[in-house]
Amino acid sequence: MKKLLSFLLCLGILLFWSSCRNDFEFSPSTGNLEFAKDTIYLDTVFTNIGSSTYNLKVYNRSNNDIVIPTIQLENGINSFYRMNVDGGTGEVGTPQEGKFFEDVELLAKDSLFIFIETTIDIETLSNSDSQFLYTDKILFDTGSNQQDVDLVTLVKDAVFIYPNRRYYYRNY
Repeated sequence: MKKLLSFLLCLGILLFWSSCRNDFEFSPSTGNLEFAKDTIYLDTVFTNIGSSTYNLKVYNRSNNDIVIPTIQLENGINSFYRMNVDGGTGEVGTPQEGKFFEDVELLAKDSLFIFIETTIDIETLSNSDSQFLYTDKILFDTGSNQQDVDLVTLVKDAVFIYPNRRYYYRNY
């Protein structure tokens, strides 16, 4: 009976010890990210009407788990673009929401999705040199490891004419 109890105790300790896993250890990004596209072209957008949502896939092809210190839009809070990084919108309730992300973790041999959309008022672009073309960049990391993906959108002004209902409904 003592041998059986000792055996079960040793087996229990062995199972308990082996079931513990080490937490993932992330190292800073070294600028070796790969992207599905180097430029995101959003379709023509009409003033004050939101665009479709476009996606960008970011790959970590290395054997190391990494953390990307920052993912941000080059124009910062003044950008007309909005991002969603793997389901997160960044700092909720701040002007940086959808424009700035910190410490994004990416496992080895894994990828993440970035969803991009925009709403632009042509009045704000009419004073610029690129009156109908709006551009920005998604910046990954900072310093010597910085990588970027270009964002390009054509903006058109539109006047929507809605028919008056009284002309279509007549009393017969």
